[in-house]
Amino acid sequence: MSPSKTETPINMPVANMVSDESRAVDSSVIAAKSLQTSEELVEALHGTKTAPLWAQMQRLNPAAPNPKTIPHVWSYNDIRPFLIKAGELITEKQAERRVLMLENPGRGEKFIICDWGYLLIVENIEAPYTTDTLYAGLQLVQPKETAPAHRHTAFACRFIIEGNGGFTAVHGKRVPMRARDLIVTPTWNWHDHGKKGADEEGGDDKPVIWLDGLDLPSFVHFPVHFVEHHSAARYPAEDFEESNIVYPWAKMQAKLDASSESWVSEPYLKPSGAEIGRIIGALAERLLPGSQSPAFQETSSAVYHVIQGSGWTKVGDAVLHWKQGDTFCIPSWHQYQHFADTDDTVYLYSFYNLLGNAWCSGLSPIFGLIIQDLHCSQTQASALATYALLALGLSNLFALPLASLIGKRFTVLGSLVLFITCNIWSSEATSYESLRNSRIVGGLAGGLVEALGPIIVAETFPTHHLAKAMVVYVGFLAAGSAIGPLVAGAVGVGLGSWRWYLRILSIMTGANLFASILMLPETTHDIDELHLPTDVVSGDDIAGQKPSTTSIEDVRTPSLAETAPSIDFGKEYMSRSFSANYVPLRWREMPRRLIQPLQLLSAPQVLVTVYVFGLTIGWTVIISIIVAVVYASPPLLWDSRSIGLLNISSLIGLLAGLPVGGYFADLLFIRSTRGHTREPDPRSRLPIMALGALVSPSGCLILGYGLRHPESWILVCVGWCLLGFGLTGAANVLLTYSANSIPSRTGDIGVLVNVMKNCLAFSVSYASLPWMYAMGSVKQFAIMAALLWFGYLLTIPVWIWSKFLVRRSAMYIE
Repeated sequence: MSPSKTETPINMPVANMVSDESRAVDSSVIAAKSLQTSEELVEALHGTKTAPLWAQMQRLNPAAPNPKTIPHVWSYNDIRPFLIKAGELITEKQAERRVLMLENPGRGEKFIICDWGYLLIVENIEAPYTTDTLYAGLQLVQPKETAPAHRHTAFACRFIIEGNGGFTAVHGKRVPMRARDLIVTPTWNWHDHGKKGADEEGGDDKPVIWLDGLDLPSFVHFPVHFVEHHSAARYPAEDFEESNIVYPWAKMQAKLDASSESWVSEPYLKPSGAEIGRIIGALAERLLPGSQSPAFQETSSAVYHVIQGSGWTKVGDAVLHWKQGDTFCIPSWHQYQHFADTDDTVYLYSFYNLLGNAWCSGLSPIFGLIIQDLHCSQTQASALATYALLALGLSNLFALPLASLIGKRFTVLGSLVLFITCNIWSSEATSYESLRNSRIVGGLAGGLVEALGPIIVAETFPTHHLAKAMVVYVGFLAAGSAIGPLVAGAVGVGLGSWRWYLRILSIMTGANLFASILMLPETTHDIDELHLPTDVVSGDDIAGQKPSTTSIEDVRTPSLAETAPSIDFGKEYMSRSFSANYVPLRWREMPRRLIQPLQLLSAPQVLVTVYVFGLTIGWTVIISIIVAVVYASPPLLWDSRSIGLLNISSLIGLLAGLPVGGYFADLLFIRSTRGHTREPDPRSRLPIMALGALVSPSGCLILGYGLRHPESWILVCVGWCLLGFGLTGAANVLLTYSANSIPSRTGDIGVLVNVMKNCLAFSVSYASLPWMYAMGSVKQFAIMAALLWFGYLLTIPVWIWSKFLVRRSAMYIE
């Protein structure tokens, strides 16, 4: 039993201990006071086993990465004869692995023969650096030999350069080694390598040679690498022709050759869409004769092997000339660009470290694929979403001016055409800049449809069905934030391509466009038009009509028999769908319509609606960002598919709120007429907000506590579900009330709500993580809950002075 903290060591009196400690403190104080210069201070600190940070600040915080390795080419034709000779002079018993390590000249020009676990020649060598973070070596196995079974903590990827009849067995599965295939060895898996002889089926009398790639330099800084050797030379295994650890060259070459671009790059990915390893990734590139790749500069380093062809790579001011079989390295933060000679197509294989890109995978599986495909940073990939949000919000401002020019129908159809075009553009983008620009333009197109939704709903449905209709609009609007990651993750992981997500989105939007052409006639009419038993009004007449200032209080809910005008629906449909009768061409009104929505910020009910709606959407965006980062980071390390599934909880909340904010809100609205001769009161829907005030902010609090201990993911799901409920179950009620109080300005209200929610989402996408790191998740989400509660409290004065607000709304009537 070890002594407790209060016990004193045996044979050491307490008095002596106190006395010795006091004397040591006194002498330190005297010594420190006697120091006169900074040099004396630094010298004195050596005795305390401390060092001044300020003396090494520049070294520890450089202005740019400063790798010790340098760009270099290893000629296969020069190295191969020595590797063959090593196979002759050194037997498989003398060396567990016959490997020639590719050592970087920047780390010292030693070239030694080694195995894994033992160095055959030990000459004061640090580590096998090919780059500062990667190791590469050429390994050989002779016919009828076996490289004995072992396992190690390092991850390995092996690109087969030459030879037939080779095989590797990993954890009981033996697979053939075929030239140009990539084979990986996951960490801590038993494995051995062998080669069939000429007298065996599929074998010959030549060796098999491959390029090893491992993350060994990382273990110099994190000394946790070790090896265990198996008792038998070969680990018991069965033969398999295919395995998920093998990446056939035939499939990769087909992907590369499917592109018509002069340069193309494809990552090696697991069937799930993830990188082949957690620390190492790999890709293949193709350059047509005489072409060149884009210029890159990355924090990760890379080792390249020339599969076919010849050319050169410009690395900073240096030029590396290479040919088939050669291997060359690119240290981190060196700008480089490949150039192919004019006589042959070039194929390159490379592996690289993922230390600089590991954070991106948790945000979205598609971001990870985009980063590897277009060689952009995590920040750039994230900007694809944030700038699209900003464009989506700002474009709402242009919806009503365009509608005053060409009508709502043709504004919607035109925006869908542009949106489809931008999605096709995005799916075929060959550079980050092209993809970013297509996303921004696509956002400008998509926002036009968002803004017109509320006014189309208000013009199409009678007031006693308004909440039910509006909640469907709000539900679909909000569901994108939950369904989008699910679909993107499924497509990206399942198909291994971010481009197919955008292609599928283009197809779905095309179907929406086709349905809109057939089933979305122009909805423009006077507010009271459907209650007047008159003949069809021409488009010009409609353009000149305005609702009365008492339209809200005068609106009734008569039966269809009382209200249905004598209309030829066929002619009406053709007139509203395929004619210019509803194309107002009001050029002069466009500037006024651009700024007109801002006027409504002085209407209290609209201001409260924008506040609650914007915050609820903004908090949803914050949660999606924080959840992705927290669950992708150690120690949880969830994959992107699992993180995407958390979005289901938000979707459940949205669905649960549909009947509350729709059916039950309308039920209260209709029942408000009982015992009265007046029409329903718009404020009758507002009591539903009490439920939202209880549920939605509470979800924020639960999320804060859940994220403090994220392994309790059920709490996170419950909180996210409750917050989602607030959007359809409460925020929609406010939107319906505002539209009900100023129906002719419903379009302006929709513009304000959508501009606010997208701009707020754009802003918080940058602030969410620093906010959480600064004060912790509990305090952060408590503030978010308090801000939401404040918004819900503001609905009380709106309910009390509702009649006054409705009458005052007459000043906003156009």
